[in-house]
Amino acid sequence: MSATFPHDERERLALEDLLDQIKRGQCVLFLGAGVSREIGLPTGWELAAALARDLRTQPGALSQIAQDYQTKFNRDRLIQRVRLLIEQQPVVSRGVSSYDLLPEIEPLSRLIFTTNWDDQIEQAFRRKGIPVTTVRYNAQAGVMGGQAHVAVKLHGDFGSKPDEVVLTRDDYVHAYKEVTRPGGLFTFLAEKLATATLLFVGYSLEDDDFRLLYDYVQEAVGTGERIHYAVMPSANATQKEYWRSRNITILDTTARELFEYVARQVREFVNRRQEIEYVTGPDAESYTEFYGFTGSGKTELLKKIGDHYRLKQVWLQAYVDFEKTPDIAPLDLADELSCQTLNYELGRAGLLERARNDPMFAQAQESVTQEQVIARAEELAADQLGQTWAARRVALLFDTSEQIPAPIQHWIEYELAPALERNVGDLKAQVRLVLAGRKPVAWRSFRFKQHLHLRALSPFDETAIGEMLDWFAALKLREPFPRPKRQQIIRDILEITGGHPACIKQVLEDIAQRDFDVQADYVSERRKKLFNECVYPTLEAGVLTKVPEDLSAVLKVVCVFRRSLPDFLDVLVREGHLDKRHSDSMALLGRLRETHLILPPRPLYDMDVIAQHILALQLELHDPERYRTLHALALSIYEHAILGQTSAGEPLPKAPSAELQVVYIIEAIFHRLVLASLEHLPAQDVTSVIRSKWGEYQQALRSSIGTGGLPRVLEILAARLGEDPNQADHELLTLVEKLVPGDGYQTLLEPIMTLLEHVRGGDHHGI
Repeated sequence: MSATFPHDERERLALEDLLDQIKRGQCVLFLGAGVSREIGLPTGWELAAALARDLRTQPGALSQIAQDYQTKFNRDRLIQRVRLLIEQQPVVSRGVSSYDLLPEIEPLSRLIFTTNWDDQIEQAFRRKGIPVTTVRYNAQAGVMGGQAHVAVKLHGDFGSKPDEVVLTRDDYVHAYKEVTRPGGLFTFLAEKLATATLLFVGYSLEDDDFRLLYDYVQEAVGTGERIHYAVMPSANATQKEYWRSRNITILDTTARELFEYVARQVREFVNRRQEIEYVTGPDAESYTEFYGFTGSGKTELLKKIGDHYRLKQVWLQAYVDFEKTPDIAPLDLADELSCQTLNYELGRAGLLERARNDPMFAQAQESVTQEQVIARAEELAADQLGQTWAARRVALLFDTSEQIPAPIQHWIEYELAPALERNVGDLKAQVRLVLAGRKPVAWRSFRFKQHLHLRALSPFDETAIGEMLDWFAALKLREPFPRPKRQQIIRDILEITGGHPACIKQVLEDIAQRDFDVQADYVSERRKKLFNECVYPTLEAGVLTKVPEDLSAVLKVVCVFRRSLPDFLDVLVREGHLDKRHSDSMALLGRLRETHLILPPRPLYDMDVIAQHILALQLELHDPERYRTLHALALSIYEHAILGQTSAGEPLPKAPSAELQVVYIIEAIFHRLVLASLEHLPAQDVTSVIRSKWGEYQQALRSSIGTGGLPRVLEILAARLGEDPNQADHELLTLVEKLVPGDGYQTLLEPIMTLLEHVRGGDHHGI
């Protein structure tokens, strides 16, 4: 989108409305010859001018000139002449065209009306490997049911019979009578068109043929008071005002700019198939709560889940964003849920009246307070919803759930959920309550919490980044990346962003404007620039939002420790890395947990992997010496824990459990590898370091656990270091692969697997 669009507040609001309609699948596209002009094909005006030259007359509306041409010559000659004018014109390759972007805008490309005779729509879908059904005339309308993508050729094409190509003024009259007659194409789609927002692209609004098209659409299905849109670059104020009076808002931009902008906005950057399956699959639970940072894809995930249930038309559905409704009361929410699922309000006044007359208040009418009446009305509202939904399926999607007002939270836990359980026969089969927020809600009802399934949103992996990279590259390139370069870019982006979806998108948008050449080798200027311009603003606006300033400084220190205990914080205070006011480590951990960036112990306190990465990267880029010092300190802390002694060489009062031993060893290896990367050690030296340190760790395992407990410890280590993909420490394995390309996994696993085989085989010699 050009930097000057939208020009004013009215255009910005118009664009927001259009995007909303497209995302909801409520926008229908009408495509004209102006779009084909991008690739060198003639516009309707140019075709009319060419025919007029043949007739030695002045050009005018194409339909009238074509009518005159047919009268002077004949029908076949007219069609052959127009076909030659179009097909003899070579298609010009100027990067990605509007046609190339159409298949990417999935909600808009489900149904496309076009008055073009060329086959550019079909070619664009063919290039993407996406099937599209072409409908050329009324008789084919029946084939549209169940098709994912349909292109309706209102004027036919050169594969049609000659009398089915719409060219002349008489053709227009006859064709639109056909498509608007009972059982015709427009009446077949009347319900869809009557409730849709129409988007006209590639038409001149001064063209009589376009006016005729719009008049017929209005006559056939009625456009009511809905606002429709048309793309028209450099439209003047008079044109905008005239078409506004006819319910068309003009967008002063080009087709290519609009489609690229819309494609980026509606593109599915969710890449969370597991989460979607978890909520919509056959084993889905009734109540699910997702949580993750700002920009981690929560809203897009909810909308994707909503799309799933919308396609399954037996599901009623409601979507509420609590950020946009911060002061909503339970009765208001009940009305909103009823409106979205049942198309009518429960009626606040009626509910309050029923509550006042409730038998439970009959003996004490004078002493009944307004608060008691409202509370009873809220109970009635929940029960009425439960009864109405009893024989149906309903999906309730609540966004920004961390901002749910306390009265709403109470109503969901103690009124709505119990009402659903009372009235809905098979709760698991009929109800989906899906919440998404920055952090889990502190629910109080034990019964509700028993049914609620918590899911933290994970960072994106290489596969997800690769999908996004390929799509952004498609906007600029005509051929795929060479495989090695693609893999390098993906790893660089993952290293810069830590897998944070919004950060990835920002970095991709930045490099898409250049040459996709991201070389993030250690602390290069390019890497620092991408982090500062793309990742850091997202970090500040999202991850660290509402974090107290003093805790922000603590987090930047603690981020080096992926996992920690209060004892570790004590060392940080003692060594001067944390202010002495944080000497009460348990109180500090409590405050850190309130930021939702530090998770409960399992068996240690974990920092969220995304926050840990991007905070650590910020520290590395802007204070490398401090970053190195903290890693060295972390390594020292973990190794002392492994060796079972304090920094003064005194034995620890209590030997760590087997699970803690695994954590300590993995963290020690991680920090040793980070230090090796900062020192730019060659691969053979890294391998040597790992193998030599493993000898010390092996001896510590033998001393603290004994040979009897070794098999369990070694199996956990093997799982974390790559044997079990579901349990593997992916951050550690990525670091190993970077430092020891090719045989990094083997470097870590070989000594552990060898030792495990010896233990299992009963050979304890030397252990």
